[in-house]
Amino acid sequence: MKHFPFFCVAIVLCGCTCSKSPRDKLVAASSEETVRRFVGLSANAKETRDRKELLGMCTGELRRTFERMSDEAFQIIYLESKLTILDFKVLEKEEKEASSRLTYEVSVDNQQGTSPTVETNQREVQLTQVDGQWYLKEIHVKGTDQVAFTRGMIF
Repeated sequence: MKHFPFFCVAIVLCGCTCSKSPRDKLVAASSEETVRRFVGLSANAKETRDRKELLGMCTGELRRTFERMSDEAFQIIYLESKLTILDFKVLEKEEKEASSRLTYEVSVDNQQGTSPTVETNQREVQLTQVDGQWYLKEIHVKGTDQVAFTRGMIF
């Protein structure tokens, strides 16, 4: 996987847990719920402090991307995004002990640039589990990628 200087993933938040704190929500979540929560927050980030919560859900290169990202870059990539999630579907899920692989399809209304479009893309997410908590480790393009963002964002 090529490493992008700024990396974003966004999907509609489709799940909820009824825990008392954000950390409890993560521990109680399945790998699928963790991905949905991560990309839901990505799509709906309202403040630069949301970057810390996203970072806390990641490990590996994905985590390093958020660690290196400035508040200004987060503002441009996440908070000023003109993307709306139209649909999210898990196409495939495989879990083995402390690892999980999810393939999903996401459709977005992309209002960025001069020609608004509706785009559908597939991604594969690798997760790892540590102490009962799932962390996003890697995200790969799967199939034919239709989205090309100018601000380092892919999803």
